[in-house]
Amino acid sequence: MATVTPVQVALLLFALCLQAVTSEIPVKKDIDIKKMAGKWYPVRSATSEDQPRALHGFALEPTASGGFAMKLEIPQKGSCSVKNLDLTQVSPGVFTSPEGKATVMDTDYTTYMFVELSKDTTRILVYYAREKKVDKKIKKKFRSIVKKAGMKTAKRLIPRKEDMC
Repeated sequence: MATVTPVQVALLLFALCLQAVTSEIPVKKDIDIKKMAGKWYPVRSATSEDQPRALHGFALEPTASGGFAMKLEIPQKGSCSVKNLDLTQVSPGVFTSPEGKATVMDTDYTTYMFVELSKDTTRILVYYAREKKVDKKIKKKFRSIVKKAGMKTAKRLIPRKEDMC
């Protein structure tokens, strides 16, 4: 009979915990890439980290390969820097880039999109909207997903009144 070491038990428990955490995130698998195209603004975010990360607006353009070309708009002291990223679809609703992974949890394409951004051990849930004003029902829906994921309370993001880009 094989002997199981404490390290093996710890690794197994870690893998089970990781699976339980990631299973709490819904994935929208039937994404219409063309409907996702256009401008998105960050509205709320939730993370397990103490220090929230900066989130920026972006525009999506579908690519022939079934992914997206993303123009990430980064405001900088009265001007704007645009960072271009290619998002490759690795499975339905899941996209990767050199910056990490984006999992589309839910969207109605016209008003909101909930996304989990992750890289290494960092996870951020973000509520993006097409406009800077948002619906209370959608905010409530996002808070419910945050709670199920075991994240901290969603932080309200204040969009700039005028686009810098």
